[in-house]
Amino acid sequence: MEGLIVYIRKIAVAAGFAAGAALALAPLASADPILTPEISFDTTLYNDVLGPTGSEETLYNSLVSSLGATEANYLLDTNTAEPVFSGVFNGAESRFFEGAFLDTLSSEDSINQLLGISSADSQAALLAEFIATGGPPIPGSADVTLTDLTNAVGTSAFDTDLTSIANADYAAGVADLQGYLADLVSGASALGGGLDLSGLLGDLTGGLDLGSILGGLGL
Repeated sequence: MEGLIVYIRKIAVAAGFAAGAALALAPLASADPILTPEISFDTTLYNDVLGPTGSEETLYNSLVSSLGATEANYLLDTNTAEPVFSGVFNGAESRFFEGAFLDTLSSEDSINQLLGISSADSQAALLAEFIATGGPPIPGSADVTLTDLTNAVGTSAFDTDLTSIANADYAAGVADLQGYLADLVSGASALGGGLDLSGLLGDLTGGLDLGSILGGLGL
């Protein structure tokens, strides 16, 4: 699992640097020419995955259309999530992406300050984005509250707090993924043998060797 988290964090950092690089030549007369498009990028990134028409919703509804709601819920282990698509893979996708999103915000803050934007201006904008996207929900294990994060604006503790929340999201994602894998076989069995699990997984992965991939990630 550790290898998977490292991989996700690398993607998040790369996303942050990509956003920064795209804005590096923007005028520095004020923070706005950088922060406005950066926040727009962040909003689009978040909604493309976790939004009401994002990849989670698309995956869930595609399976509902193909298999029916009961089979889709078993296969994706959505449990009692609300909205239901936010619970795909027992919630693991949401948790992993939320961690990656917060790592992206932290990377962007570092880049903003390198470009001459004050920590107060940069972090205030990123905090507003954090709240505007609906959180992401802060796990209790993060030992950080929204008040803590707000009070940390303008200090190095802001990025430390973001990282603490991201770490808690990743830990929750690992637990959710382990629960999903444990539930997958029992969920298929509960359908009375009417679900060709191996065939469906093959269709979803395009014939990838999942055993080799998961083994390489240390799962």
